[in-house]
Amino acid sequence: MNPVRDNLKFKKDVYQTIKKSSKDEVWSRYHGCLRQPVSNGMKHRPERMGKLIREELSKIIVKEMEFENCLATIMEVKVDDELETARVMVSVLPEEKAKEVLDALSKKRNFLQNILFKKLNLKPMPRIWFEIDRGPENAAKVEKLLSLE
Repeated sequence: MNPVRDNLKFKKDVYQTIKKSSKDEVWSRYHGCLRQPVSNGMKHRPERMGKLIREELSKIIVKEMEFENCLATIMEVKVDDELETARVMVSVLPEEKAKEVLDALSKKRNFLQNILFKKLNLKPMPRIWFEIDRGPENAAKVEKLLSLE
């Protein structure tokens, strides 16, 4: 019974097992249980963040920005799974003013993002990008086509 030799044999056995097996098999062999995959429980976090950003951003835009002769509405905020970017879908009436509104929002993007960060204190705070939402436009076209029949 040489403890040094036994220890070396054990280390060699562990090394060969790790080399041949997956990490979960090694874990279960030496700890007597299967290691469960870690569930971060954040499946719905992008959706919840999108709702929060939408609510606060609409309030900020009403207070801080003014658009002449048009109505801008935040329809949806889509946050990606990595929580890095948030695409803000904006609907504008009349449609001819959409480009002007998008330019104004894009110019004030950093200002709006800074206010959002201070109010919501989300970490990580996704980077916001503005896009025109063509959903109401497309719905009107479909409705017009259906009414012709």
